Amino acid sequence: AQARPCNGLEAGCRARRRFSFPMYRGVVPIRDHRHGKTLAGIFQAISIAREIWQGHGSFLMEDRGFSRLLSRYDAQIHRTRGVMQELRLFEICAHCARHTPGGSCCGKGIEEWYEVPVLLFNLMMGREILTAPPGPGDCLFLGPHGCRLWARHHFCVNYLCHRIHHQVSPEGVERLQAQAGRELYACWELEQLLCRLLGKSRGQGPRWWLDVAGGA
Repeated sequence: AQARPCNGLEAGCRARRRFSFPMYRGVVPIRDHRHGKTLAGIFQAISIAREIWQGHGSFLMEDRGFSRLLSRYDAQIHRTRGVMQELRLFEICAHCARHTPGGSCCGKGIEEWYEVPVLLFNLMMGREILTAPPGPGDCLFLGPHGCRLWARHHFCVNYLCHRIHHQVSPEGVERLQAQAGRELYACWELEQLLCRLLGKSRGQGPRWWLDVAGGA
């Protein structure tokens, strides 16, 4: 049978499957959800991302394929946020965070899910990593107007709570999920190339980011 082209939602589902363990043995998982064990603190992950950016950023950006995929990822993030703006998601989420007790999805501990690659991609797209949550129960990356990060964890990109499903039409939800899938797939493609360019494989264990940073 002839293979049919996949849409953004299907591509995103495939990317999300690849984002799950054990694929992430090859990076520094901030928390291994299978064992509930913290392998590296978020501040260590941010520090590693900055070291790799300073030590290998020029080399990576000089690679045409990497620069192209980075630009594609940046463009997909722009498109996702554009759809979110059209569907009033920023307004809906801000209202939830202000008025629903314990209602914000951007709660304390979410930052622990972030791995080095996504943090590194923020730096490579000219975005500083700011850590000043507005409240003690908030994610480290939450600001007064939403997430301070440009490139976000796949959960933050893809998750839609029941309030959103109630306030956004099924067509709107489908459109957003399809675009979120394209963004996640672009991120996955970029990360695969990052691994190859740095001469590392996913099977080398969770310390290989430390080795790259140490050799920067």
